[in-house]
Amino acid sequence: MEAKVSSFEDIFSQENKLQVPIFQRSYVWKKEHWEKLFDDLLSAYKTDTAPFLGSIILKRSDGNANYCNIIDGQQRLTSLSLLLKAIVDVLDEKINKTRFLKCLYQPNDKTKTKISHSYANSANYKEVLQTRYKQDTNKIQTRYKQDTNKIQTRYKQDTNKIQTR
Repeated sequence: MEAKVSSFEDIFSQENKLQVPIFQRSYVWKKEHWEKLFDDLLSAYKTDTAPFLGSIILKRSDGNANYCNIIDGQQRLTSLSLLLKAIVDVLDEKINKTRFLKCLYQPNDKTKTKISHSYANSANYKEVLQTRYKQDTNKIQTRYKQDTNKIQTRYKQDTNKIQTR
């Protein structure tokens, strides 16, 4: 076992796939968790310091290069990836998004997300990461009116918050 300090970008750029094992709980973060994470990130940005995101425990899958199971940190990694997706979607089209996209999708395939969720969250997570906010606004707004899913809600709140900052 090896322990080391890594950034969100390090984790996502070094691993091709992060699997949420079936025994992990569903995505359950609530607004107060999201607000604290967002405020911590904003504070770190304003003070030009690296945010502390807590421990993330990954277990390398035997025989698979760059493939890990998420043992601890699934809620934070999912929240950070949804926030990153919201940032990508509201960025000006002229800005190069390659660095951000490599943290969200497997190499050379934008249809395969870096994080693979278990059955309970898989479809909603993939839908958010494969929907382009600016071009599918009506679809997303209709979906949010009908869906109380936490992943969908998280993404919508991130997008709205970024647009107002």
